[in-house]
Amino acid sequence: MSQVPSPTKSDLYRPLQFPDSFRVFEVTKPDRDGAISGKLVEHRLSCPPKYVALSYVWGPGITVSKGPSPFALRVTLGEALSEILFNPGGLDVSSLWIDQICVNQDEPGGEEKKAQVALMSKIYMKASIVIGWLGPHKNDSQKAINTLKFLSLGSLECKIPSCEADGVREEVEAELRHLTRDNNEFDPTAFFTDAFQKHAVSLVNRPWFHRRWIAQEACLASNLQLRCGSDIISGLRFFAAVGVIQGMITEPVIPQLHEPFSNVFQLRKLREEIQSKSPISFPYLAQRLSKLECGLVEDRLNALHGLAFRDHIFTPWFEPKYGSGVGLYTEFAIKHMEKHCSLEILHFAGVSDIADHIVERTDEVAGGVRIRIGRPVDDLPSWVPDWRVTTRPLPIRSAGETGSNPNESHRPSLSPDKSILNVRAKIQSESYCLDYSLPYLTRGLSIDDCLVMWFDAMLWKLYPKYHALLEHCRSFKKWVVAMESIEADINRILLPFVRTLIMGGLIQTVEHQQIPVSEAVGYFLNWCSVHLRPESDMPVDDSIAGNEKSCAFGYLVEEICRYRTFFITNGGRCGLGSIGITKGDQVCFFEGLRTPFVIRSKGDGKFILLGECYVDKLVDETTDNVLVRLV
Repeated sequence: MSQVPSPTKSDLYRPLQFPDSFRVFEVTKPDRDGAISGKLVEHRLSCPPKYVALSYVWGPGITVSKGPSPFALRVTLGEALSEILFNPGGLDVSSLWIDQICVNQDEPGGEEKKAQVALMSKIYMKASIVIGWLGPHKNDSQKAINTLKFLSLGSLECKIPSCEADGVREEVEAELRHLTRDNNEFDPTAFFTDAFQKHAVSLVNRPWFHRRWIAQEACLASNLQLRCGSDIISGLRFFAAVGVIQGMITEPVIPQLHEPFSNVFQLRKLREEIQSKSPISFPYLAQRLSKLECGLVEDRLNALHGLAFRDHIFTPWFEPKYGSGVGLYTEFAIKHMEKHCSLEILHFAGVSDIADHIVERTDEVAGGVRIRIGRPVDDLPSWVPDWRVTTRPLPIRSAGETGSNPNESHRPSLSPDKSILNVRAKIQSESYCLDYSLPYLTRGLSIDDCLVMWFDAMLWKLYPKYHALLEHCRSFKKWVVAMESIEADINRILLPFVRTLIMGGLIQTVEHQQIPVSEAVGYFLNWCSVHLRPESDMPVDDSIAGNEKSCAFGYLVEEICRYRTFFITNGGRCGLGSIGITKGDQVCFFEGLRTPFVIRSKGDGKFILLGECYVDKLVDETTDNVLVRLV
């Protein structure tokens, strides 16, 4: 089995000389028995050699060792080296950067590891190629990769020089022959119902696509290659195919079909943003990549350090750190507030995993459902983002925003033990949430359910003059027809509800395109004409454009409402907030932030932060600031 023999680790890992120093493993020709030998050579990122960087999943603690070698390579790395070195696929793999080999993993105190983690973004950016090792052949992985190559053709044709187009088409036609070898035909439009989807899902469910550390490797590599056994697909082709899959939507909306691809959708979007030099804040990265996994709670942040400071590796305001557990999250939040002189970090706090909530049946609220928060034993203050949470909604903030500064006289302050954040806030007079509320459970927020709740709560409360008319309307569609019959401005009446479902167009979506707010009601009525058809004689738009609008609206609302609760305030405004909010919670504006938040009183001026929210057309009132103690 693969090994890297050497006398002692102290000889291998002599102290690095410069802040930008790193080691490259120079491989000698592998032996026929599978043994691998070579030497570690120090280089500087300011003048790097040509090398290949390997991206792989460390995997479980099972290791492989042979002879007197001080190395015990993990099985996944042994498999990757055996395949890549003995079947290089035309690459020069004589110089490799591999974290397990090139970084001293066992140094007491871990100072070198911490310094090398900070350099990893540049190490991957400067590599001639980054190989993402997905693992050996399994579950028709070859067929999955050929399918992805085929799907990428249409997307790539518009991006490659015309002189290369014929070559790409010839290559894909050859791949198509492979795909149809055991089948009469291959229809990519039937991807979601065909056996090919099963193979592709199996491929993207491999651990590599779920590993938090690979985000920097997949997004920063200028030249990325994915390998599964001996099968190879370029990063360009892979993400082009992912874009095609992302555009394959169904009517009715079935978000579960996209769920297996959610991580690769995120990576594709993030790779595009990084390559276009778009600013992306560190908390925004952590929020976006919440579903990517890692072994240590500190690595929920440490693994994203290279991405966050890719252009400032020697001047970061936050350093990778181990040994402090979730205390690192508090340290991160405090440093972020100090660095940016802003409370922006609060936009990412106050959310918790769906699994941490208890669903109760009750007659006290509409729908008979209430969510009770269940917090872990080692809970953090509510104002500190808990980066262990994986079911995070899309943030309202844009990727690069840092927020406005609070008034100098109203600077936030911390209690001596750093458990309480004292801030100034304007609690809105129209603030009590959830005369009615509808949480996102495991199946997602349903437009139908939100519509029923809004129809029941809003129309009967706010339009009493139409009660006699509404008593004869047993469905939303019949109500629309009735309102139009008396020439009511249906667009004006519907706009607050529809605007809330898309959060006023403020969300930067990943999977689906936003809809212009001015056109949102039209899209919604198209959705109604498709989904509420049996309930009235309202004209139905069966055109392709009508169905496309219905479908686009359904998918967009599902993405925006994911992991959120739809609610109505005591003043009749529609809103979307985090999962844990319930009746009696209040809406406020914190000094220096433009987005409203939901808080829950604990008495004595202490509040729990329940996250940011959207409340339709709610403006910051000119009420006095009060001191709010967030615990």
